[in-house]
Amino acid sequence: MRQRNRPRASSRREFLTEVAAASAVVAGGLTMPSAAPAAPRRLVDQPHKLDLGVSASPNVAGAVLVPFPFATFVVFNAVEVDEDGNEGKAGTAVIELRNCCAQTYSYPGDDDDEDRPPYFGDLDNAQIYEIENSTYLADAERKGRHPRPRERHVVEVPVKPPPEPAVPAAKGAAAAKKKPKPPAPFKMVVTIPAYHYPKPGRRAKHFAMTFRGTTFHCVADRLVAELRTEPFAEIVAGLARIGAGD
Repeated sequence: MRQRNRPRASSRREFLTEVAAASAVVAGGLTMPSAAPAAPRRLVDQPHKLDLGVSASPNVAGAVLVPFPFATFVVFNAVEVDEDGNEGKAGTAVIELRNCCAQTYSYPGDDDDEDRPPYFGDLDNAQIYEIENSTYLADAERKGRHPRPRERHVVEVPVKPPPEPAVPAAKGAAAAKKKPKPPAPFKMVVTIPAYHYPKPGRRAKHFAMTFRGTTFHCVADRLVAELRTEPFAEIVAGLARIGAGD
């Protein structure tokens, strides 16, 4: 008959020692030490307002974007703001986002869309924020590590039938019965090449700019703000000329 394996003496002694210690604690009216508290859960998408000395005009619904390989410039009507929040002279804000690798707008209702950054409708209008523990930044980093693979799609392209020839009235009924069938659509293979998303740098941050009804998001290494007094169109045209190499 097969015998069970007996526990080792050292294991039994350790077990009995633990039972005796627990019995002594209960007999003395003491309580067992509680487990260590769990670490607090890390909150995501925490906005922090930046004090840059400029603020978008309250009625501005968006901005003009001027992208370059090294940076993206965000241009909008703005006012100067001091440390106490008092507004000063009006002008045009030129926000330079260094090494911008991802950018998009979000709108009311996007909070339920997992593929888009949150709208942040509860934030103050016409402000610039840095988003800590950003899910949008994490998504940009994930895309930078895993480029989009090559895709092939089969698309059916309809063929427009040739115009029908004129038929004499006497032969109209007979011609209607012999109407030719429309040509069948042909299939075309569309190939989308692999795409390597720009990878955020080690100093990349998620910046959000709130406007009336929209929020602009950008993942960039650094943000530099400037308030200029030249006409809006002149500033945008000057930035465009820089991009053209003039």
